[in-house]
Amino acid sequence: MTEEQKIKNRERIGQRFAEERKSVEWVDANGITRKGMTQTEFAERCGLLQSNIARVERGYFSVGFDTLEAMAEGLGKKIDIV
Repeated sequence: MTEEQKIKNRERIGQRFAEERKSVEWVDANGITRKGMTQTEFAERCGLLQSNIARVERGYFSVGFDTLEAMAEGLGKKIDIV
């Protein structure tokens, strides 16, 4: 895989997470159902830093499986490899 392909893949994955984050329905601490969440709210749900969420969403950060799994769980989703 070329470096250009790696960059495009990171950007694609980041854009997908950003789209999901902005459209997901979730229940906040007050029991109110909300649609979409900020990067900060998402980071708290994932146990990550907001700056790392921003880097992933921009395609600047190559994430490992553990981070991908934490982000998916923060959205109430699972990663299915096979």
